[in-house]
Amino acid sequence: LSDAYTLADLFADCVESINLIYGNHEESHSEEILTSQLGIEQARLLIWGDAVGISSPPASTGITSAIPKHPGALNPEPDKALYFGTRDARLDDPRFRQRVEDSLHAIASPMTHLTKAKMFQTYGLDLFKGSPKVRENHMLAPNPFRLQAFREKFELLDEVMTSYPHAKAHKHFGVNKKMAWQIMDVAKASELCTLIREKVDYLVQLMDAQTRVDKAMRYDVRAMGWHPSEDMNATIRDTLKLSLLVEASEVLYPEYSTAAQEALDNVTDQWKGSH
Repeated sequence: LSDAYTLADLFADCVESINLIYGNHEESHSEEILTSQLGIEQARLLIWGDAVGISSPPASTGITSAIPKHPGALNPEPDKALYFGTRDARLDDPRFRQRVEDSLHAIASPMTHLTKAKMFQTYGLDLFKGSPKVRENHMLAPNPFRLQAFREKFELLDEVMTSYPHAKAHKHFGVNKKMAWQIMDVAKASELCTLIREKVDYLVQLMDAQTRVDKAMRYDVRAMGWHPSEDMNATIRDTLKLSLLVEASEVLYPEYSTAAQEALDNVTDQWKGSH
């Protein structure tokens, strides 16, 4: 259980650190494309984590569910037990685990270990100087609920850990959520995105999760084109996000780009039909 928590904690550093990157200029299209690409990688990593049960206890513990002490907003029945997803047993195989750890460390280490000067020099990122309001509800992934859902499952695992007196997590120097970064050099920051993409690709292939990740990504993107309510702000926000996704994924993930275009067309058709 301790090792499973430590791995989930490292995974949390990865997905949270990606979410701490912001554009610096509102009118910079290249920055918008880059943050959209970072959002794609964050989403792929979150889907991979869900697919392999990264925040679930090992089967050997016999723990399959727990009642959350602090249920999140996504929990429709806060007084009932939440079930953990099925954990891929390979996560607890030392041979596979080391490969997973190495890849996750590579993703998280720029945000957790580099100095401010080194971050700027290597990846063109500087400390975020924007308004705190900009950071509220900041989500790069197409489906903002994926990160929230992971946070709830990880907190549940944390609660299980504290209830086991012999379980002891191996804490590492994690990401500082109070410290965000803004893009100052798109070319250098793109190198960080490439590093993350390569490591996510490796993890997906290592755990045979390609089909599941791609299917879930297409679903998330298409879901952005469905707006049952007359929420103009949500429609405008998702329309802009979809148009960026079409371009951001066109070369590396053409199937995501196609899904984004289909969703964009759907939003347009809905808008025409209601006006």
